[in-house]
Amino acid sequence: MIEQRGGAVERDAEWGNDLDAAKHWLERDKIEYHALLDADEEQWLLYPVDTPERGAIAETIARYFHRETTYDFRPYSVGDEEENGTRVFLIRSHRLRMCLLPIIGGAVGMRSVSGEWVLMWVWLHPWERGTGPDGGTLSRKTFDALEAEFGKFHVQAPLSKTMRAVASQRGYRSVTVEPA
Repeated sequence: MIEQRGGAVERDAEWGNDLDAAKHWLERDKIEYHALLDADEEQWLLYPVDTPERGAIAETIARYFHRETTYDFRPYSVGDEEENGTRVFLIRSHRLRMCLLPIIGGAVGMRSVSGEWVLMWVWLHPWERGTGPDGGTLSRKTFDALEAEFGKFHVQAPLSKTMRAVASQRGYRSVTVEPA
């Protein structure tokens, strides 16, 4: 039991003074931006996950995706791209675009299924969602860049309410892909 007394919080013996539990929960729910130290000057939005550093960033972002959705597992682990034809890209922040180093604000995973590309997952930092004067600039630019790279593609179901709106607006069809 926690009691408030004179501006200080006192914990009973059951709670103790151990802050490990609090630190665990603070660490568990932390969301961070990531600086991309090995960026290519020619890239401006999507950075392929093709180095161990980028793989670690993508895996962290996949953990954020997993926490926020009802999926049973993380959508990406380092090495997935070699096993099942998955291509993963880091997405540069729109909000922090003036930094000298690219700051990563999201990630997206695509997979080739029967010769057609399927967007398997995408996650944007909460502060990136709806950014820009027209709202959703980063998501719009991301989808434009994916279309330039892959042509028209499908979107893996189930879709969040926001993703349903984006898919509908852009004319994407949602599909269900069996795990590889």
